[in-house]
Amino acid sequence: SQLFMWFAVYSSGLVRYDGQSMEIYSSDDGLPGDGVFNIVEDKQGFLWVSTDTGLAVSEQRLRDYGPGQRVRFVQKIGGTTRVQQMVAENTLFTDPEGGVWMGTIDSIIGYRWEPDGTLREIKHSLNKITHQKSTAITSLILDHRRTLWASLGEVDFLRMNVDGTEVRFWEGKNEAAGI
Repeated sequence: SQLFMWFAVYSSGLVRYDGQSMEIYSSDDGLPGDGVFNIVEDKQGFLWVSTDTGLAVSEQRLRDYGPGQRVRFVQKIGGTTRVQQMVAENTLFTDPEGGVWMGTIDSIIGYRWEPDGTLREIKHSLNKITHQKSTAITSLILDHRRTLWASLGEVDFLRMNVDGTEVRFWEGKNEAAGI
């Protein structure tokens, strides 16, 4: 956005490049940690950043920052605190409707902008779905039918619609072979 390129740097934070110089963003700018995994810009123009210690979002839309003004990140918007635990690598993405999705050690979490401008959190607990099996999301995608697919741990898989009403869990490589 605004002709900047953004880079996630695991050990150093976030880097913004304008074609001539780079600016480094860190916990001093509101990021929960400097171990940045992924970044996405949602349809509203907010920049979301997943780190090894939680999730942050730009305080305002990127287009609302003036020339030369540094972006500020927050963990809370409209009274809702964002994820305060590691967001797994390769799980942060936006959906076609403008929602933002991610996976953590124990949940699939989505945020959706409502028509009145508020942000709604959608949280699906993995412990309930996997019957208390301890497993972490290693990747997460959304297909063209608005179905979430997740790989869990080394060999388990999960398929569910975004509202969580239809869920299928495959445990182990023998059962997952039947996907």
